[in-house]
Amino acid sequence: MSQIFITQGRIHHVGETEEFGDRGFRVRKIVLATDEDAKFPNFIPFSGIYEMADTIGAFAGRAGEMVEVGFVLEGRADKKDPTRFWGTNQLRSITSLADDFNAEKPEAMGDEVPF
Repeated sequence: MSQIFITQGRIHHVGETEEFGDRGFRVRKIVLATDEDAKFPNFIPFSGIYEMADTIGAFAGRAGEMVEVGFVLEGRADKKDPTRFWGTNQLRSITSLADDFNAEKPEAMGDEVPF
């Protein structure tokens, strides 16, 4: 089981869904900007496959919005060249941190009975 990492950032770019092969493998990328106030800000790409590609699609057109993502680090060695390696940040969850999104959550009622 892979460890899930959590980070926050501002949506910089949402790519188009790409489909590969006959089995309907879908992938979509989202790029988050972190450390925006630093001299050298980070732009971190995350990939979502299958259903997560659709979830990323819900964030298209929302550049600049703050989100929190859960992801795992995945990697593999090149089959032909054992000195080459590939890595990806595989998206597991994405949550909006925008005020308007959080405003939709109902407030807790406490212990009082409403009648």
